[in-house]
Amino acid sequence: MVVFLRFKELVAPLLKNDLTKKELSVLPAGFQVIGDVAVLSLPESLMKKARVIGGALMQLHSRVRTVCVKQGVVTGVKRLPLIKKVLGGDTETVHKESGILFKLDVVKVMFSKGNLFERSRLVKQVMTGEVVVDLFAGIGYFTIPLAKFSKASRVWAVEINPVSFSYLKENVVLNKVSNVTPVLGDCRNVELPRADRVLMGYLPSAKPYLSTALKILKKGGFLHYHTVARSEKEALAEVLDVTEKLKLVGARKVKSYGNKKWHWVLDFTSV
Repeated sequence: MVVFLRFKELVAPLLKNDLTKKELSVLPAGFQVIGDVAVLSLPESLMKKARVIGGALMQLHSRVRTVCVKQGVVTGVKRLPLIKKVLGGDTETVHKESGILFKLDVVKVMFSKGNLFERSRLVKQVMTGEVVVDLFAGIGYFTIPLAKFSKASRVWAVEINPVSFSYLKENVVLNKVSNVTPVLGDCRNVELPRADRVLMGYLPSAKPYLSTALKILKKGGFLHYHTVARSEKEALAEVLDVTEKLKLVGARKVKSYGNKKWHWVLDFTSV
């Protein structure tokens, strides 16, 4: 995902006849682009002017053919985005990132922003011949880079949302990776192999799925646990409340999650 800044500064002259001074003052500083679809986060006071703002954005950036606005955070077990198209054409696009192609529809499936560093970090950690299980694969945010660039022998990719699963399978083909096994269903109810490494990229908390991860994780294997918490201590307590068979070997803030909370990734090894 590409983030364009200086939006407010550049777009204001194009909107001076359509927006009041107060409205101009609360324009977002930037916006995100997924493929050729722009996604704006607007305050509620500007939602009625979304089409006008979107039109100005398209004047500034010729590569953008569709403009959408966020209406809230990702929700539910199937992780459905709250995004609405306000201007332009198709919301299905192909996004290129670090040598990977991700095909998706931005209003139908979640795109995991802020995880670029985490993807590259995991690729470097995977050792030759590992079996990796991604319990929440989505469209392949972690699965595809691991399959293409790491030394994993096989990546099992589990996804409960049928739409996301369809794009996951397309992205496997699009990126020409042959060491991925896609699995449709709830990770708690599908048959999975013993794993050297388990990914738990589910927010706001992967805690309900910890017992599933522990069942398949080999002794000495690695688990990457995602959650939302105010501190590392709070995030760790969430895991220790379920098991003491994991040893913390690393912790990292990914991004702010609002209200003084952070998206954390905790790395564990099974003992």
